[in-house]
Amino acid sequence: MWHRYGQYIRQVAAAIGLLATLLISPLVAAGGLFHAEDNDPGLEQEIDAAEQLGDGKVVRDDGHVDFGPTTGQGAPLLLIRDDSGDAPLWRKPEDVVLYAKDNAKTMTPSDAAYSFIGAAAGEPVWVLPQTQQVGTVWPGWNTQEPALLAVLGAGVKMDVLAVRGPGEVSVYLQSGNFSEPDLLWSTTQEKLSSVWIEKNSHVHANWVFTKPGAYAIDVAFQMQMADGSTQQATGTLQFAVGDETDPLTAFTATGQPELPVAQQSEPGAQDAPAQAGIQSLVVVLIAVVGAVLLGAIVLILVVQARAKKLAKAEFEIGAQTAVGGDLSAS
Repeated sequence: MWHRYGQYIRQVAAAIGLLATLLISPLVAAGGLFHAEDNDPGLEQEIDAAEQLGDGKVVRDDGHVDFGPTTGQGAPLLLIRDDSGDAPLWRKPEDVVLYAKDNAKTMTPSDAAYSFIGAAAGEPVWVLPQTQQVGTVWPGWNTQEPALLAVLGAGVKMDVLAVRGPGEVSVYLQSGNFSEPDLLWSTTQEKLSSVWIEKNSHVHANWVFTKPGAYAIDVAFQMQMADGSTQQATGTLQFAVGDETDPLTAFTATGQPELPVAQQSEPGAQDAPAQAGIQSLVVVLIAVVGAVLLGAIVLILVVQARAKKLAKAEFEIGAQTAVGGDLSAS
């Protein structure tokens, strides 16, 4: 009898395990939306609220720089955090040229997964890599300014509005040497994509330029504030590519930016991105899985208690029958 109930319990547990797997599978799939490079120890950084705003024009061909939205200067601004010197400084984007020299030159791979680059296999391209390399500038973005963190809601949406330059520009992520590239945006695509960036994030990607020369990239950050409003910070990133390019020309040769007028909406007019909806679904699925597993545990305990009780009763009935038989025999 007990063996029969034990087998039943095992069957119930197996069914519950299968159900949990089916419910958890969407979570595993959704996990593909979050890039493994977010856990890279090299991306861990803390920004000091006392960091100053630098002045003067600079060219950076080595070291770490991030661009991102800020509010610490009294208004929403897109600034570049220049961490290439002794002490980090925030700089206006029009004061900075990021210089990809020929030590960043490589050949376009023949793999069709990289066809978005817009260059034929074997043709030279200049790559500012996702992982830091000595002698090459390392551009990324962050949403970590302390003043911003105090007022920001879930995160920001980064829109690449326009790109001006002699060649194609692509930005993509890649987790490990054998994974497929995860394209964020490219001038070879019909439309430049938006990128959702979580609050307190620090991200680096691969930047690919197909021709030498000066480039300008107009960027806008739509910030979802904690009070429900949205604010905007805009700016133009300036790049010089190739040893034959004078980086100083990038300060003047990139043309007029195509940036929208900064706007601020009324509280409550939040434009929730699709990623936020996906994250809400993940939270609901986690809650459902938790409830199912809790109910499963209770069910198993009840079945176990009932099985033990029935087994004990059958044992006692059998024992009484055996004792009664002995008395009759005497």
